[in-house]
Parts: sequence; C-alpha cells; structure tokens
Amino acid sequence: DQTVILLNGPGGSGKTTSLQYLAQILDLSEISSPTFALHQRYKGSVFQLDHVDLYRMRSLDEIEDVGFWDLFNQKKALIVVEWSNMIPEDLW
Repeated sequence: DQTVILLNGPGGSGKTTSLQYLAQILDLSEISSPTFALHQRYKGSVFQLDHVDLYRMRSLDEIEDVGFWDLFNQKKALIVVEWSNMIPEDLW
C-alpha cells in the first residue's frame, strides 16, 4: 500500500516546507529539496519516505532513469512528488 502526496504550486509557495513539517511529525530525518537529484529517500524507524522533485526534470526519460514508476510497487511507502504537474495526466 502506498500513500502518494502530489504537491504543486509556484516556486516559493511552501511545497518543500510542508514536506519538512510532515517529516518532522513522522520523526524522519531532515528533508531538503533535492536540487540536483530528482529522487531522495529518507528512512524512518517505521517506514521510508520517497521525495521526488520534478522541477528540474528535462524529459520524461529522466523519471525512468531514477526508477520513478518502480516506487509505486513498494509496500507501505509514502511517496511525495513535488511539481507532479510536470508529468502529463494520462501517465498517472
């Protein structure tokens, strides 16, 4: 079972800050915006959080390269995708 949170909004609207608050509540390590990496994994004592930031994505091939779609095959995963609007709706 996965929980997926999609975050969209203009730059500076608080997407990463919201994620940081969520991680704090869930007792996960400090979350930073994956400026150059599309994907960061944070492991907690109970589960892991996969943080995907698509802001710098140049092509849909890049999400294949980081195993984006494979994230949805995990059990008990929390997946947060910033700038999810970068992926066409028909692919979701």
